[in-house]
Amino acid sequence: MATVFLSYAHEDAVKAGAVARALDAASFEVWFDERIHSGSEFSAEIEEALKNATAVVVLWSHNSVGSAWVRDEATEGRDSGRLIAASLDGARPPMGFRQFQATDLSRWSGRGRSKQLDAVIEAVRAKAGAPSRMSVAPPAEPVKRWPWLAAPVALSLALAVIALAVFLFNRSNGNPPGAPSIAILPFTADSSNAEARRLAGEARDAVAHTLSHGAFSVSTLDSAPQAGPPPADFIITGQVSGDSGNASATVRMQETAHHYVVFSRQFQASGREKDGLAERIGAQVAALLSWTAPILALEKRHPSDPAIISALLQSTVETFDSSSVLHDYETSRRLAAKAPDSPMAQNGLAFNTAFALTDLPQKDRGSAVADARRALDRTIQIAPEFGGGYIPWCMLRSETLLQDCEDHLRTGMKVDPDAPFNNWFLAVFLNSVGRNREATELASLSLAHDQYMPYKIALKLRMLEITGRKDEEASLYRQAQLWWPANPAIAWYRQSGATQAGDFEALERLRRDDFKETPDPLAPLFSALKARSAGASKSACSGISLEGLDGTICMLALAHAGDMDEAYRFANALYPLRVGRTSAETERIWLTKPDPNLTAFLVGPAAAPLRRDPRYLTLASGVGLVQYWRRRHLPDFCQPPQPEPICAQLR
Repeated sequence: MATVFLSYAHEDAVKAGAVARALDAASFEVWFDERIHSGSEFSAEIEEALKNATAVVVLWSHNSVGSAWVRDEATEGRDSGRLIAASLDGARPPMGFRQFQATDLSRWSGRGRSKQLDAVIEAVRAKAGAPSRMSVAPPAEPVKRWPWLAAPVALSLALAVIALAVFLFNRSNGNPPGAPSIAILPFTADSSNAEARRLAGEARDAVAHTLSHGAFSVSTLDSAPQAGPPPADFIITGQVSGDSGNASATVRMQETAHHYVVFSRQFQASGREKDGLAERIGAQVAALLSWTAPILALEKRHPSDPAIISALLQSTVETFDSSSVLHDYETSRRLAAKAPDSPMAQNGLAFNTAFALTDLPQKDRGSAVADARRALDRTIQIAPEFGGGYIPWCMLRSETLLQDCEDHLRTGMKVDPDAPFNNWFLAVFLNSVGRNREATELASLSLAHDQYMPYKIALKLRMLEITGRKDEEASLYRQAQLWWPANPAIAWYRQSGATQAGDFEALERLRRDDFKETPDPLAPLFSALKARSAGASKSACSGISLEGLDGTICMLALAHAGDMDEAYRFANALYPLRVGRTSAETERIWLTKPDPNLTAFLVGPAAAPLRRDPRYLTLASGVGLVQYWRRRHLPDFCQPPQPEPICAQLR
């Protein structure tokens, strides 16, 4: 096996660890200094590791360019022809190393894979003399407990900080603290381009229409104000350009008191897609701003110190464009320390810790969770009526604590019926324990609250797939494609819904968009299922990873084909024991792997063959499902008119 020596500054340990995990997942043996054996001589082990490494990957940054250790290690790699360079933050390599191109990883969030990270991995393969895998389809997205939420929640919190600063600015100046106001200027376009002018007018009208349904006071202006007080707390402007075949638009929102740019987004369309571009712009702008209202309502009830909010605002603006969950986590830690009495800052730390947990070094997870739980307790202590304060309880504990999780989510809904995401999280929870009828109702309720939010659209699509409401699902998907074309969350949720339903023909169709340029690794499996061949199904899954959605599909497909032994081989790998003998052991299991596979795939229609096997009770008990069903509520497959045979053992 090829070995990689990873050189980096200790200040960059978190992101370096993410690089190490990616290299490890690519079947390389990775050495970096966190793995030095206790009691060994530091410099001797470094020299030995450098000597034996196939490749020396150096992570340049503003921290590492000044490190004598990193320079020495890079020199060894350069002089032996084994150097591979990357830049974590855009920093230039020091003199003597600038003739070697450094792959730019500054825009990589530290989660998942990117083209830039793949380039580093390919460079290591080249040093090792291994064949390139760039033509192979990307690995399946992990089946995560709370997928896709980190970015929208972090963005919502950032926007809320800015809106909150406006609220406090108005209050300190004696202005009535009503709903924040937005003035929308005419969107500009080339005067000689009639098509662009038309699109500019339609886009501006669409933004005004979608925002008028939210918590903002919206007005439209005929021209930019020249003098006097600002016409609103925020101003939205837009620019449109294009030709007969293509169109692009940039929409920008600026806070008027301090001139902070809240967001700037670009939109593009070509061909027939141009006809829906204006509506797409309106929907996406509305979704960006949907979470500010509950934060402002919270501030009215629990006023913050303006000096603290000023510090929050400055930190938010400085980090607003970050896409890294680790970056958001570190920012949240600083903000929570500065604002111990701000429920917004404390709740932000709780959320962002949960999202970053898998990317933190394992040795740091326990203390990070303890801090986040204290922040969550503080949120509820200060603002017990704030529904969003109860959500992170589930995210900061083992997923097997099902009863307690449900209780906290329902408490949040009870104290704050209008909270925008409590019903969404409860719907996800109910889906995970097999209560899909109620989950579908809550998903619909959640979407009615925020009709443009892609994650709410995605969940509704999943539930419609599971419950077989194909016509309604197709109609909603057509609308989603207009507002959010090629959105990965929507695609993933649709696939997960078809997987839970056991609709393998629909799943094959849904995956085609993901594998336009490369073969779908599950294509042989779908052919085997059509041929009703258990042997061919087993052969098709023989090379599939025992993780992620592809592994889950194989588990369910093999059960459908009648190969229960092979299906349970996948099931036991996908769902290892998560309930310990003690609560402390359960906590340790969770901290080791905080992002387990979704139990929803064990409780949907597709898992019915698994449930007819006596091994199912042990499997479901190991992830906490049986305990929940016996103490709280039976799943849909135990309800009339045809409860499954296993239900007699769950009462």
